[in-house]
Amino acid sequence: HTHTHTQTQTQTQTQAATSPAKVPNQRCPQVSSSTVHPQQASNQASNQGLTQSPPVKAMSIHVDPVLLQTVRLRLDDYKSAAIHCKRISQTDRAVFLYDVAKELKTIEEQLLSGKKISTDLLPPPLEPSTVTGLNETDRRGAFDRIRNEVKKTLEDAKVKALTAMKAVPQQKDVALFHHRRMKRAETELLELAEREANAYQLPPKFHFDETSETTEIINTDVPADNLQLRIDRIVELSEEGLHLTYSLGFPSDAPITGTTHAVRKPFTEAVNYVINIPIAVKTAARAFEYRKVTFEVLQSRFLRKDKSFGKTEVKLNELLTKSEIKGVYPLVNESKKPIGGKLEISLRLRSPLKGKDIRTVVNKFIVVDEYPAPLRSDNAAHLLPPLAPESAPSRSANSPAPVSAPSAAVPPARMTTSPSSSPGMDAPSSRPNPPVSTGTASSSAAEITLDPAEYPPEELKDPHSLECLMSNNVLEAELTEVKKQEEVYTSRGAKMPAALMERKRGLEFKMQLLVTCVETGKLTIETYVSTLKQKIEHDKKLCVWLNQHNRQADAVRILKRVKIMSAEIADVEANADA
Repeated sequence: HTHTHTQTQTQTQTQAATSPAKVPNQRCPQVSSSTVHPQQASNQASNQGLTQSPPVKAMSIHVDPVLLQTVRLRLDDYKSAAIHCKRISQTDRAVFLYDVAKELKTIEEQLLSGKKISTDLLPPPLEPSTVTGLNETDRRGAFDRIRNEVKKTLEDAKVKALTAMKAVPQQKDVALFHHRRMKRAETELLELAEREANAYQLPPKFHFDETSETTEIINTDVPADNLQLRIDRIVELSEEGLHLTYSLGFPSDAPITGTTHAVRKPFTEAVNYVINIPIAVKTAARAFEYRKVTFEVLQSRFLRKDKSFGKTEVKLNELLTKSEIKGVYPLVNESKKPIGGKLEISLRLRSPLKGKDIRTVVNKFIVVDEYPAPLRSDNAAHLLPPLAPESAPSRSANSPAPVSAPSAAVPPARMTTSPSSSPGMDAPSSRPNPPVSTGTASSSAAEITLDPAEYPPEELKDPHSLECLMSNNVLEAELTEVKKQEEVYTSRGAKMPAALMERKRGLEFKMQLLVTCVETGKLTIETYVSTLKQKIEHDKKLCVWLNQHNRQADAVRILKRVKIMSAEIADVEANADA
């Protein structure tokens, strides 16, 4: 009996010792989150005599999309401002802005991890002047200075083109050169106004070009065989009731003389006295070699002789080879000493008495260089959205957060749930917006990736900025919508927002610029149609991307402009065939 008990105990110990080695030969249940529900896996483990810790429930992360978008936009602003300050050697300012940008990056990461952030913790939004480094007055002043120079170039080109066309014979090459200058200046004025409307656009650099041309000076406004005498102003004399007398000193028997009207406020007011005096060219040539014109300033006094305030003389010999003498001449007394006061005078002939007045004229005109890239594409379209209130209802666990234009460094936030959830479990309380049909791809297709070179971050943030609009009909449609909003504000007696006014002005200028480019031949109809066709394909792909990122409102708006461009192309091609 003792031997039998010992043998039985030995067999039991042997089985206990070998049992772990037999476990791998058994089909041990494997828990797979993709094929087996956690409750089923627990039941199988219990049936096999194994213990298992309770399944961990998937955590859902709630991200406030509006707040996240605000943080990212503000982060871009601070980065841009820091880079700009570094370029202009404001190192301390750049370091400060970069530190704030790092704080915003930390806040962005906390939001993506599900942490609730109060809006009070956000740094304040930057003014455009902080981003550009120029206050608005200085920025617009810089644009005004460039605009004034361009206007001078435009007026100079108009005058010279008209003069060349009226010349005998016509100087067609010269007229064409100045006509091109005139059209270029008109285009530059339109672009200046469009760029200035964007508060984040820095003024362009510019330089001056000079061209010299040899031309004959002919005063076409002076009648032939006439001497035009012009007294423009009396300066540095404060007395009232002044008038002038003049004497040409020829002919010898009856010198030509005259008197101007009285000047009430000579210190500031121009005289603007002009008279054309007929002369005999043959006899005048000899007289002009030795004669001079004498001017005297007098003050009328009641019942007394006029009081003299000085005389000045202008020699006529320069009119033998020049068509004009112009200058400011001091008044002197009988002893030829200056007594104060000056006369601004010009003497003009249609052409010199001897030969021609040939001069080399230097034309100096401004050339606007390339514009720096705007630190934001459009001020009106980049207004920061309002922050979501703290008491706003939370999104369901399964609803994706519509994050606009995710940064390349941080992927958009997604909600994680258990993959094995059945349709009847953890159903979302609300459904996402229905996808928009683009006519080319479904929103249920695989997520597309856009090339950053073709779709820059600025376009993804705001696909409706002026830089994204290339069609004349689309610009007209956008302008119509802005005018409707303007009517609403007017009917309510409210002031139209500055951002909306800037967008309206930008749309109008871009339409004018497009028309000017077509009229001057810089843009042909074929090139325009080809550009629109490429833009349509570009926008269709962008529409799909926006649809997949739950930006249905943007997708609908872009789809609308795709239809407008398609109709415009069809209309242009139909007219071409006709």
